[in-house]
Amino acid sequence: MGWTCIAVTAPSAEQALAIKEELLRAKLVPPATLVLAVPDPTDEPFGSGSATLNAILHVAEALSARAGFSTINSEASTAQQRTLVLHVGSASRGRCSAHPCLPKAFCSLPVRGSFDPYASLIDATLVTLSRLFEGMPSGLCIASTDSMLLLPQDVAADAWLDLRHSCLVAVPSTLQQATHHGATLGDACGDEEPLLYTGLTFLRAPLAEKLLELHGSAPLDATGYLGIDSGAAPLRLELWSDLLTPLCDAASEDDYWSRDARELGAAVLQAEGGGSTAAGCLECHHCELRAGVGVGEGCFVSGVSTLRGGCELPPHTALLDTTFSVEVLDELERSAAVAAAASPAPGHATPLRRYSSASATFGVPEGVALAEDGAADAARRVTLVFGLHDALKAPCGGGGATFLGEEWSAFVERVGAQLLELLKVLDDVAADSAHNIPVATKALATIADALAMYAGPAGGLRSGPASNPSFRAAFEALQPSALRLEEAVELLAAQRDRWLQQRRAETMMRAARHYEGAVARCISNGVLTCVCATKATQPPSFGDWAVSEVPSRIDLAGGWSDTPPLCYEHGGAVVTAAIAIDGACALGCRARRLRESKIVISIEGAQAPPTVCTQLDDLNDYCSPLAAGALVKTVLLFSGFVRLRGEAPPLEQQLIDAGGGLEVVTWSRLPTGSGLGTSSILAAAIIASVGAVHGVAYDKADLVHAVLLVEQMLTTGGGWQDQAGGVYPALNISFSPPSLPLTVRTEALQLPREALQRLDAHLALIYTGKTRLARNLLQDVLRRWYSANTAIVANVDALVANAHTMREALLAGDIAAVGASLSAYWEQKKLMCDAEPAAVTRMLAKLRPLIHGATLCGAGGGGFMALITKEPNADAAIAAALREEECVLHRVNVHERGLCTWFEKADAPAAEEQ
Repeated sequence: MGWTCIAVTAPSAEQALAIKEELLRAKLVPPATLVLAVPDPTDEPFGSGSATLNAILHVAEALSARAGFSTINSEASTAQQRTLVLHVGSASRGRCSAHPCLPKAFCSLPVRGSFDPYASLIDATLVTLSRLFEGMPSGLCIASTDSMLLLPQDVAADAWLDLRHSCLVAVPSTLQQATHHGATLGDACGDEEPLLYTGLTFLRAPLAEKLLELHGSAPLDATGYLGIDSGAAPLRLELWSDLLTPLCDAASEDDYWSRDARELGAAVLQAEGGGSTAAGCLECHHCELRAGVGVGEGCFVSGVSTLRGGCELPPHTALLDTTFSVEVLDELERSAAVAAAASPAPGHATPLRRYSSASATFGVPEGVALAEDGAADAARRVTLVFGLHDALKAPCGGGGATFLGEEWSAFVERVGAQLLELLKVLDDVAADSAHNIPVATKALATIADALAMYAGPAGGLRSGPASNPSFRAAFEALQPSALRLEEAVELLAAQRDRWLQQRRAETMMRAARHYEGAVARCISNGVLTCVCATKATQPPSFGDWAVSEVPSRIDLAGGWSDTPPLCYEHGGAVVTAAIAIDGACALGCRARRLRESKIVISIEGAQAPPTVCTQLDDLNDYCSPLAAGALVKTVLLFSGFVRLRGEAPPLEQQLIDAGGGLEVVTWSRLPTGSGLGTSSILAAAIIASVGAVHGVAYDKADLVHAVLLVEQMLTTGGGWQDQAGGVYPALNISFSPPSLPLTVRTEALQLPREALQRLDAHLALIYTGKTRLARNLLQDVLRRWYSANTAIVANVDALVANAHTMREALLAGDIAAVGASLSAYWEQKKLMCDAEPAAVTRMLAKLRPLIHGATLCGAGGGGFMALITKEPNADAAIAAALREEECVLHRVNVHERGLCTWFEKADAPAAEEQ
């Protein structure tokens, strides 16, 4: 059996890389197997459970990247994949290691006989696992190197484990041994013969995918580097007690929540309905090795430069030095250069040198194209140089990549281009463009491109979080209220160069993500030009609720053109429909004053306790999107309900001055990643309710602008179509002109009641069952936009044109034309980013005879799919066509009210609508 991927976890990057190289050097894994080094993302003890979730995330990113995706694709990362997560502890943290400088996995075995071919415990473990899981279906195996299993030679592997189910591997033991073991399954075989957990776990692909989804749910996102790079404090979980125990049949949800783990959420328990324990004729040997055990001949010893205690190495023993590092920067075939220079010198068309503006006239060789930045001024020009026949989409590290017709690797070697030289050029361009934010933004985006291209697929996925604390000072210099661009560029470069010194592709890719974070902050300056007006209104009586209810939305055409900077550089137009699902609005908020000087934030129906803020420090994580109550906290700061910066008085005093504390309750009956605009529309409801309590009202246009501003504060960014689609009733088309300040105008599409009812009869909504794992599709689209990709620019033109086509089809009541426009929209979405999972492709093939058109809602990648059916009320036919798919069909109709706000007495449902 061959492993698709082996992920080796270790406490530090140095150890993880050394172990990976040792496995490859010793040829302990097949050449086709992808081997990943996955260090703990924090210096503090991380826990085996957190390390497991972090490894699953790394594997998903690596396999998705290898399959050509720029964001996580669940089919590429779990379906038909056999993954091994191998936990290797450090020598300092491990117990009873034979040598203080070695992790237990690489100590020589103090046994003879059947283990003569094996130099160390990790050798034996890999051989044993390959045999034990021979014929393993798609799934994930988790293994520890702290114990050793001896398999009888005369028993077939399939006699040990039933791999039709997820399972733990355990061995029979005695009460005396179990007492000292720590991980036992006493109920499985009775008290007289308890089972010992061996450290081996097998999870089938569906359960592995569910665990992968946890990286998008707070606070469990903090078990991986994505959450930590998003600003979350690391969360330590243990594999046995925090992950495996809840997945076993014996653990109820009440049992789990009664532990000291309430903050973890119920996500683990929802992953799969129970597991199983496998036991058989396995012999368990705990390697309690003692100092003084000799190193056997032919052993591989890693992690030390010299052996202590006068121990001599036997012949034919390899010694791996701890100073080992991967020389990524010297691999010129991975290099990439993007033009960002002043006017080139005569006779040259290369972006790799800076020249003075004095050489203003030059010849352009035949077959060479120059694309100049239209936003640049006369003092500074940014020019993109490429050959007319260059394969612009070919990866720089692979075959077929050319520059001006010359093989890319040969070109880079000839001109002597180095990454640091290129980055310095781009640093200067950005710093010198303080007066021209679009040019500076493009220079920063180009640095991100260069870093990502040098990192290559080994760096993992291009998209990801960008809030690591080490970049905080640089990002603060990009704040619109105190923009210091030159200082920001210098700080960014300093931290980037520190990370590059690690010479790891992963940290290079993380640096690229943080440069994209700087690009997002530059874009924020454009978004913050939009104006949001309010008017005074009568607040509710003390203690009464201000309730806001709002429908979700489906986007029918034009989406992505509403995304900054596209919406103010190109101009956007989007057609949306406010919808009720299963006869109800899915989103809402209620707020009221409290006599206590505190802020209480809760989610209706959630197991986790409310978030209570009693001091200003409790609000500091407002800009960490996955932090508890982050959206509500941001709205409170935006609305002026509380102040956090400057000489702000204590929170208690601010609340007393404002007339009391505040309780805010939100609800959403939609799954994460639904594609129905949940977070933006919910933000609109929170703004409306909090504003009403504060005696402030917004009209619908100002509410759309307010959500834009809130999402910039929250650092999630995003466009305006979601809130416009939910705030306004029924069907609408919204526009933004290609200019600043950013403004959004919405036009209602007035359809007769009969036409709306006919549309409802042909409209269907399916939850595909696929959670959209790609949280960073927006980054992917912006990346392509800033690269001046001609296909993307043309597609944005087509998106806007199709919005007008959809508008005319709806006004004409032409159901077939509406469906055709919807399908055209889906094809346009797929050109913007990786958006169609294999399961959705399969569903669409089955539905094609029944529908005029379909699209995944929102960015795509999963969530809900909207259909226009050929026949009215076709739910039964749709259900029959998809009977073998794991999806859910929902009733849907166009909602004719949009966002509504009213007051309710604290103890009564009576309502008085505003």
